[in-house]
Amino acid sequence: MLKKIIYSGILLMICQSLIIKIPCFSQYANAKTIDNAHIILTYMLEYHQDSTNLDDKRGEEMLLFIGSNHSLFMSYSRVLNDTIRSNLSRAEQMGVDQQTLMNQFTSSMQSSRFRYRLYKNYRENTLSFHQYVQGTYFLYEEPLNSMRWELIAGEERVIQNYQVTKATTYYGGRNWVAWFAPEIPISDGPYKFSGLPGLIIKIEDTKGHYVFTLTSFENLHSPRPIELIPRDNEVITNRKDFLRTVEKFRANIIHHAQDMQLAPESQRRAAENMRRRNNPIELKAD
Repeated sequence: MLKKIIYSGILLMICQSLIIKIPCFSQYANAKTIDNAHIILTYMLEYHQDSTNLDDKRGEEMLLFIGSNHSLFMSYSRVLNDTIRSNLSRAEQMGVDQQTLMNQFTSSMQSSRFRYRLYKNYRENTLSFHQYVQGTYFLYEEPLNSMRWELIAGEERVIQNYQVTKATTYYGGRNWVAWFAPEIPISDGPYKFSGLPGLIIKIEDTKGHYVFTLTSFENLHSPRPIELIPRDNEVITNRKDFLRTVEKFRANIIHHAQDMQLAPESQRRAAENMRRRNNPIELKAD
């Protein structure tokens, strides 16, 4: 009877994480709370992963958690998946058969093309980029607000019911156009973009390959922790070397597939999928 009650409780907890638009954080056992988010912003990212096939347009929701001294940017799917995994782990610790729950809820987990966690530290003026690439966690830092913005006087419009002003910058081999809202005194935005006198409502590169648009602004009644997840053997590197590592992985995808002992057809599909992913958000280190 007790197990049944515990099972029902865990079931309800996971169901709530699937229903709530903004799920709770992962609550890893080794997680370190570095701040508490009081605002959560949702951006829709529309992107072209294949520059040779612009008819293949994709989209994914991304979340920006705003705290007093830090922000965290990551995909909604990653947050949701972390929440489900955490609850499954807690269920196992409470004596509930994890496999039973997994069979019911793994179908609710979502894939994401964006596996990074991007932290901005307002006080120390640093940006920390964490990403998993083929069995290894990487970390590099950059100065925050290092982008050189040009404010375009006289160019204003209304986007998502906000009066916005135009600004431009160059980053990662792309020219970017941002629209920010001076009425919202948050000098932040999606991905690595920040440093403008107001929240970035929309930003896109001039080719339209990557477009972030704010779709939701939520003031939280109860703060949610912004967690830093320590990783064993995390490789500390720099942005330039990290981009080289990712490109090297792409170029050697067949070799990696062979190391994993994938069947020839799976190797072929892996190579074809990687060939289509030829248009990363950062084309080069500046």
